[in-house]
Amino acid sequence: MRRIVYALIIITVLALFTVLPGYVVTGGVSNGSQSATVTVIARPAIAPPPPIPPPPVYGGGEPIKLPPPAPLLPPGTTDVSDLVTPAGVFTQRVIINSADGMSQLIFDEGVLGLTEDRNPLSEISIIPMEDPPPPPEDYYIIGQVYDFRPDGAIFDPPITITFTYDESLIPEGVAEENLVIARWDAASGQWVPLEVFIIAPEINTITALVSHFTPFAILACIRPPAFAAFAASDLLIFPTEVDIGETVDIIILVANIGGQSGSYEVTLIVNGVVEASKEVTLAAGGSELVSFSTIKNTAGTYSLEVAGLTGSFTVKGKPVAPPSLPPPTVTIPIPPPPSNLPIIGGIIAAVLLAMAGLIYSFLIHRRYKYAAITYPVEVERPVAPPLPKPISYPAVIGKGTATLAAVIVRRVRLLVKVIVRATVTVATVIVGRFRILVSKWEVIGRSTVTLAATIVRRVRLLVSKWKSKKSG
Repeated sequence: MRRIVYALIIITVLALFTVLPGYVVTGGVSNGSQSATVTVIARPAIAPPPPIPPPPVYGGGEPIKLPPPAPLLPPGTTDVSDLVTPAGVFTQRVIINSADGMSQLIFDEGVLGLTEDRNPLSEISIIPMEDPPPPPEDYYIIGQVYDFRPDGAIFDPPITITFTYDESLIPEGVAEENLVIARWDAASGQWVPLEVFIIAPEINTITALVSHFTPFAILACIRPPAFAAFAASDLLIFPTEVDIGETVDIIILVANIGGQSGSYEVTLIVNGVVEASKEVTLAAGGSELVSFSTIKNTAGTYSLEVAGLTGSFTVKGKPVAPPSLPPPTVTIPIPPPPSNLPIIGGIIAAVLLAMAGLIYSFLIHRRYKYAAITYPVEVERPVAPPLPKPISYPAVIGKGTATLAAVIVRRVRLLVKVIVRATVTVATVIVGRFRILVSKWEVIGRSTVTLAATIVRRVRLLVSKWKSKKSG
């Protein structure tokens, strides 16, 4: 009976504490001892999650509506709407590359760009054509054909278009000088080579100026082009390191590799800014060295571009000169002039002694005279005291001469020291100037060697062309 009572008590307690939040109740009945055990364990209550706050509401009482995300541009398309004015003028220099990096457009600041409908440009695309038009007879297409859009866009002044080509794609027997840039003329349905362009074989680029958009491509001609075509090479920059305010010279070799004479404008661009331009007129097969000079007053590294070739030079800041110190003051002790007082004093003393001797002799003589007359007794004549030793004027003059000689010797030694120091300083300055002159001559020598190598290479090229023409 007791077991039943205990069991009822346990069940009641379990039922009571189970419904209470935050507690866990366990219990049981022991066998044989007729006792019940109830354990109550407090557990922390689990707080409900906080409610989700409503969206922020401002003045009007309605949630803020975010603008829709900007549409993604297709590959090869660049947004230039923020880089042109409402009139279509570019506000800064803009460079746009194709997705594969093999073609490039350069828009200088101030270029006017309009669509075919004479509206300002908003997007520019460089897209490789999947099914390009076939090349004309005796021509090969090198690389991709790129469609520049919007089609029919015009530019004033013309913009720069540059292609990079792969030498391995050039057919065997076709020289790099026979590459041309051609545009697709949809009206006539044929490729039209550009008459003015320049090739940089050293970096595998070909550059031209274009005034409108259309498909462009690199064509390789089996024979040299009948029109003027230009190639640039051997870019020389010297010196490559200068101080502020010093001159940097830029030299480039431009050659006409086409079949007739023509002109080409060579432009020097430093840090994206056009600094100078020179027009070169060459006959077919001719070449000319074009030189530029520039001076920079700000330290830094400057990148330059001439006819598609790039380089750089560095302008170093002048070291801060230490504060100038006043030249040291050299005090030369000047001995006092020799005094003539001893000589004068000796002469005066000699004169006084002589006068004293004369007076004394006169008095003694007079005394003896009167004594002989008055007293007939002989009186012993007193012995006169010896006269003082006369002054030796040669000895005095010798001492003065020795003193003067010592002064002269000291002056001569000091003068010799000053002359030696001045000679050392002058020699140091001459050696420094000579070193600077030698370094400049080294730069001139290197430039002369480079120019000589360029001339030899051009002569070899002309000889090879002459031999090929002669064999043909």
